[in-house]
Amino acid sequence: MIGPDLVQDTANNTALPVVFAAGCSTGAYAPEAPGFNVYEYRDVSNRMWHLETASVLGQTWLIDLISGQFWGCPGCKPLPLIASKPNPYDFNEGAFGFAYPWLIQYPRGGAIAYFGEVSVAEDWMGVELETDMLADYQGGDRVLGSIYLTGERAYWNNHQGDVGRPPDFHSQSRYYLGWMVFFGDPSLRMP
Repeated sequence: MIGPDLVQDTANNTALPVVFAAGCSTGAYAPEAPGFNVYEYRDVSNRMWHLETASVLGQTWLIDLISGQFWGCPGCKPLPLIASKPNPYDFNEGAFGFAYPWLIQYPRGGAIAYFGEVSVAEDWMGVELETDMLADYQGGDRVLGSIYLTGERAYWNNHQGDVGRPPDFHSQSRYYLGWMVFFGDPSLRMP
């Protein structure tokens, strides 16, 4: 895999690539919701939060490591946590996801389009969707939006009956297809 610092090496390419990333949070463009995995943010009142989830005896607890507060455990505050609104200018977050260096960070080079997941998902889901997309390209389709739609439809057909269960509850097609995002022009015709 090419690291973000190596994307600038594409500056002398004669054509920009279309990047397919079947990896967790590679297409993230905003922080995840509070309480999902690990989440650190500054709220509108300038208070820092560092929330983590823990599973204890089949029960999910939420912990703010900065204040020491707990939610969801016996004798703790009840879930769901009503979190403070994040500050839109939370500068400690930096650039989200791997799409940023490919699409924005370097004025020359990078990619013409990018596919990535906005959150954590099982690897097989992205691999399956992108394999269907690339099979459509190999079959002769050259319009990027059409290729993406074909891949989405195939994933939907293969998983529309999934009931989902932890830890792969997000395999449900309706859920997962909202996590794989496409950055680019859907009318782009590829060679």
